[in-house]
Amino acid sequence: AGAFGNVGQSDYSSGNAWMDLYAEYRNDLLSQGKRKGLSLSINWPLWSEGGMRVDREVEKRMESQTGLQPLSTTDGITAFDVLLSQ
Repeated sequence: AGAFGNVGQSDYSSGNAWMDLYAEYRNDLLSQGKRKGLSLSINWPLWSEGGMRVDREVEKRMESQTGLQPLSTTDGITAFDVLLSQ
């Protein structure tokens, strides 16, 4: 999940906000003993590789306006492993 979609992706951002709230709701049920297994919603940034890429100009603009840089696959998988182990 991601907190912010790219320009023109408010539907993507809204869907991710729903997943965040659902994970919170489900974890509340877990704490009440009504569910098993922790739910995790990860707010990923743009990844440098994969199906949802932007062109270099958009990438540069995002970095200059927000300071965000695309996440490398190696760093993303490392973060994923760390989050799953907690």
